[in-house]
Amino acid sequence: MRRLITLCVVAGTLLAACSGTSNVDTPVIGRLQWFSFIGGDDIRKQCVPGAPARYRFVYNAVYSEQVRVYDVTRSAAGAEFGTRITNGQISLLGYTPGAADPWNVRTRAGGALDNAAYLALVRRLEADGFGAATDTATRFPSWDHYWLVAACADGRFHLNGWRNGTPGFAALGFPALLFTHDTTEIAVPQPRPNPLADYYDSLRNGMPDRNFEIQLTPEGLRGLRPLL
Repeated sequence: MRRLITLCVVAGTLLAACSGTSNVDTPVIGRLQWFSFIGGDDIRKQCVPGAPARYRFVYNAVYSEQVRVYDVTRSAAGAEFGTRITNGQISLLGYTPGAADPWNVRTRAGGALDNAAYLALVRRLEADGFGAATDTATRFPSWDHYWLVAACADGRFHLNGWRNGTPGFAALGFPALLFTHDTTEIAVPQPRPNPLADYYDSLRNGMPDRNFEIQLTPEGLRGLRPLL
């Protein structure tokens, strides 16, 4: 079995920067905050009774190629809807010196959902099994496709995920609803038949190795760097 290095044992415990998300788009701080951001640490901290419901949907479509993040915050009319699309050009152990934009935020878009659209989204998410116990067994490698969702609703925080090829991934219904409200016009990558083989091919072709894995815990995310 491959040995693993734990980078952030739980998001926020290795360095103080791991628990913040305000500078996640900047090159160096961003790599330290990435687990905190996608694990919804900022949402967890503000999750108290009476707080507006918040959801963060993260679609990792091969980390070095595209990551889509959707933030949904309950409002009087429905919800605020924000989109961020990046392609991660940083390694969690460092970044390429001289890179013009090691953490490349390609585009952002704002918007809103009416009440019916918001309720349809959260009900579909629950129907897809989001409310089940957090999946602590699955590893989520950066070279694959997966969804992570962090949310605060009714004063309670929850985190869950689905990886390509695991039970339930192909049947997820909430992604189609999110994409309906995505105005970026940037194509959504579909899962590949053999993403691990593609990853090894990229290394043989001289691409930088930015591989890492994520594992969910009741306290947050663990970042794991495989030694290949």
